[in-house]
Amino acid sequence: VAAPRPKDVTMRRARLSLSAFGVDEAMTPSVVNNGQEKLGSLWSTGEPLSVDTPLLKGAKSLRRSVFPSLLDARYFNQTQAIRNAELFEVATIYMPGQDGELPSEKSTLGIVTAGDLQRIKGVVESILQEVGAIVCTWEGFEHDLLEAGTGQKLSVDGKTLGYLGLVSKSAQNHFSLDAAVAAAEL
Repeated sequence: VAAPRPKDVTMRRARLSLSAFGVDEAMTPSVVNNGQEKLGSLWSTGEPLSVDTPLLKGAKSLRRSVFPSLLDARYFNQTQAIRNAELFEVATIYMPGQDGELPSEKSTLGIVTAGDLQRIKGVVESILQEVGAIVCTWEGFEHDLLEAGTGQKLSVDGKTLGYLGLVSKSAQNHFSLDAAVAAAEL
């Protein structure tokens, strides 16, 4: 019998915390269309990796962020009369190589909730406490995906752990969302 990997233990604890907050797990494709990808990534400014043969109709870019996929899932829920779906996803994002480096994969945890900045911050702090009382540095962060003045970058020992904030009005409009959304990606 193999011992559980640290990642598996961490994700089990994170899932329990998110379930306690009433956030449901989603599963979305790793390939996205140009409409989703043009919103950008909090992790990289490089061009997305793409596949020669689209794996889904119109989708040939490998995602660089989980945010657009979760916002799309939130819109789908909205069309099914679930107006305020709170979702999370454990997923892989694909980062383009820079300056001759090979591309890389990064495991992430994406979360979208009702548009309450204090709630999303509390959810993230609870997860960090549950997985080992990680002490983070919080600093302001600006990006087009996030509403001005709401973005936060989380760091541990100078290494980026993730981002959170309220989703910008332009991103909400892009996905036709009728309510404010807070999001985090770790």
